[in-house]
Amino acid sequence: MAIELQVLSAGLDPPPSVVIKARRASLGRAPHCDVRIPDPSVSQLHASVVKRGEHYLLIDEGSHYGTGVGLGPEPVWLVPDAPRILSDGEHIWLGQIELRVRLVDGRGKTTERDELPLTLVRAGLTSLGLEPSEERVASTLSELTDLPDEEVQLPSPAPPPRLGVADLFDEDKHPPWKADLFVAGLALLITVGCTLFYFRLHP
Repeated sequence: MAIELQVLSAGLDPPPSVVIKARRASLGRAPHCDVRIPDPSVSQLHASVVKRGEHYLLIDEGSHYGTGVGLGPEPVWLVPDAPRILSDGEHIWLGQIELRVRLVDGRGKTTERDELPLTLVRAGLTSLGLEPSEERVASTLSELTDLPDEEVQLPSPAPPPRLGVADLFDEDKHPPWKADLFVAGLALLITVGCTLFYFRLHP
């Protein structure tokens, strides 16, 4: 069993992909990465895929713009160094780059390791209406590789919304019984607190 990562953000059909057969593979923008994604939102070393038993784990390596996983349009953003088991068909987000996970037998046709970043740069240049000549592809790949993570200015993933007390009384967000339950719980806490305070004053 192996894991295939298909790069959906390239806009190519079929999507370029790589098959990971090793027990550990690095994902990032740097030349030494096993899966090299030349995009500004991808850190030099962004994440790792590790095989443990029959499972493949995804680990964020402290990336600048986050590593997300999910089946829907909204990814779950991982905490650095907190492994997450990958399932067949799930999507991975490395910054703004979306990939799809496939668990395969390792015999399918894939894009070669060194060819993947070139394929992605060609697709990016073509989408901008630029001729993907060999010289332009090489220079663009070099520029993206040399770009430090901290110099990339992109919007960070939005944090999950935090609910305030006022939101409990908004019937569009929560049914009325939740507000009643909150008020009842608050009243109980106040009653218990006052009772304990009374008995401390009058032993």
